[in-house]
Amino acid sequence: MESVDAVGVAPAVFPAIVSSSVPPPGADRAASRPHRPAVHHRKEEMSHTDTPVVLITGATSGIGFETALRLSQLGTAVIIHGPHELPVRQALTRLQHRGADVRYLDGAVADFARLGEVVALAEHVHARHRRLDVLVNNAAMAAPAARCRSTDGNELTLQVNYLAHYLLSRLLRERLRAADGRVISVSSATHRATDLDWTDPQRQLAYRPQVAYAQSKLALTMFSRALAQREPQLTAISVDPGSTDTALLPSYGGIGQPATAGADAVLQLCSARIRVRTGAFYTGLQIGVPNPLVHDDKALDRLWRLSTALVGLDRAIAARAA
Repeated sequence: MESVDAVGVAPAVFPAIVSSSVPPPGADRAASRPHRPAVHHRKEEMSHTDTPVVLITGATSGIGFETALRLSQLGTAVIIHGPHELPVRQALTRLQHRGADVRYLDGAVADFARLGEVVALAEHVHARHRRLDVLVNNAAMAAPAARCRSTDGNELTLQVNYLAHYLLSRLLRERLRAADGRVISVSSATHRATDLDWTDPQRQLAYRPQVAYAQSKLALTMFSRALAQREPQLTAISVDPGSTDTALLPSYGGIGQPATAGADAVLQLCSARIRVRTGAFYTGLQIGVPNPLVHDDKALDRLWRLSTALVGLDRAIAARAA
């Protein structure tokens, strides 16, 4: 990884939340909702040099937390993302107690059920970090028993597990390009067992929790390959870390390996010393066999266009350029 200006932050202090000047995607569907942007420790730009920067979504527990811990112990600057402020504070404190250098920790809050907060998270990274070497799209939720809509009107599981990461990856592409960076999307073996219902991608007509979750992971895995095709300056891969004992496991049954084991593959794939094939789907550290749709270029293009429309990305980019 090339050198990046990173920053030192004491995890005990969060300043006032910074407001965003960019209207959130989906504003036409939820114009009156409050817009809570990302929060962090200090307002100044992080200024250490020669330090790679990694943003991990969903880093307050499970694979995300364990990956953040190991990276921080190796001297990497890590942005710890979570949907709520208290878990982010607690994660930063736990990292400090387990030996992480607090000078290289940054915290950010964004609820992925609100796309406006995803925009604010991207602005947080742009304002605080001159470079971004790796984005780990890890945040995920188990599908609720009954179909729920996000604040933006999307099926909740699809938005939190996929659409938010699609939007975040697109908004951070300039920082990632500058560092010849990587986008690592944490997938699941369940993505192989479903299909995308193009006539009802929001599952309005037929909703089943396990299908909704699997579809969200299929979309994320397809996006990873589509991103690799469209952004040759980036390396984009997806990875199934295996059945892992995280907060998601009880919702789907089974026995999982420790989160530390699941983090091993993600950690190594973050390293520029590990050569990977952009666009590939990994099972651990081995190239795996994904759902056939992942290699269907027409389906990838269709998903890309659908995702752009669902997150209102064209409006967000136009607002940023204005």
